[in-house]
Amino acid sequence: MQNDPERPHVCPACQQPMIPHEVKGIALEICNEHGTWLPGDQLGQIVTRVQKEAQSQKSRTKRLTRRLIQRRRKEREGASRSKQTSLVGALFSVIFS
Repeated sequence: MQNDPERPHVCPACQQPMIPHEVKGIALEICNEHGTWLPGDQLGQIVTRVQKEAQSQKSRTKRLTRRLIQRRRKEREGASRSKQTSLVGALFSVIFS
């Protein structure tokens, strides 16, 4: 592959210029005929990026699940208190009517 950053690399298989692309901050070059070539440590960069995103998504899912559980508990507690208040109010109205 050529080392000039101004010019696209050529495909090792057909020697045609490859099309530069950037995916999630990682530079890739694609040959329309032969696909994507990953020189150097680009494959390692992609794997690392995907692992970090997966871990971040897992953490986010855990946080959202905890929040949802807490919200549902509060809603149930509020509904239970509301029923108790209604029952007490009904008893007082019967007793004092």
